[in-house]
Amino acid sequence: MSRLKDRLFMGTHCARRPEAAAVYIYFAAVIFLVAGAAKAPAQESGGTKLPQESGMGAAILLGEPMGISAKLWISEVSALDAGAGWSLFRRMENGVSVRGAPYFYFDYLRHFFNTVKMQTGKFVYSIGVGLENALAEDMYMGVRLPFGMSYAFEDAPLDIFLELVPSIVFFPDITSDMGASAGLRYWF
Repeated sequence: MSRLKDRLFMGTHCARRPEAAAVYIYFAAVIFLVAGAAKAPAQESGGTKLPQESGMGAAILLGEPMGISAKLWISEVSALDAGAGWSLFRRMENGVSVRGAPYFYFDYLRHFFNTVKMQTGKFVYSIGVGLENALAEDMYMGVRLPFGMSYAFEDAPLDIFLELVPSIVFFPDITSDMGASAGLRYWF
C-alpha cells in the first residue's frame, strides 16, 4: 500500500499524509465551484420559478455528518453538492464505533420535480452519486449514494431537506456505511 501512496502523491508534500491531499482536492473543488458560479437556466419544474431553482445555496446539516454544505445548479435538473463537517461516528471496528472525525463529501445530484403537487412551494426528490472522505486516524474514502427530498418555500429563498446516504467504503477496507441528515438551505 505504501508504494501506491508514493505513486499517487510522488513529488508533493502530501507523500506522507495522503489525507492532506484529500482535503486540498475537496477545497479546490469548492473554490472552483464558487469562483465559477453563475445562475443556471430556469428549471423545467412547472409553475412559478422559485429562488431555490437556480444559482447557489448554503446549508446547515444536522445528523450524520453535522456541518455545512454548498449546492450549485449546473443544469435544469442537476446540481453539485459539497460539504464539510464532523462525523460523530462512521463505522464499526470489532463491534466498537470508531470515534468522530472531520468529514468531507462531493456529490452530483439529479432532481425530480412535480412528483408531489403542492398548493404553495415545491416538493422535490433527488438521487445522486459522490465521494466521501473522513480524516480519522485511519483515513477512509468511499462512494456515496444520496437519496433526498426537499421542500422549497414559495415566499422565501429557503428550503428544508432530508437526506439518506448509504455508502460503500473502499479504503482502507471494503465495507458499507449509512448517513442521514436534515438541513435548512438559504439560496443566494
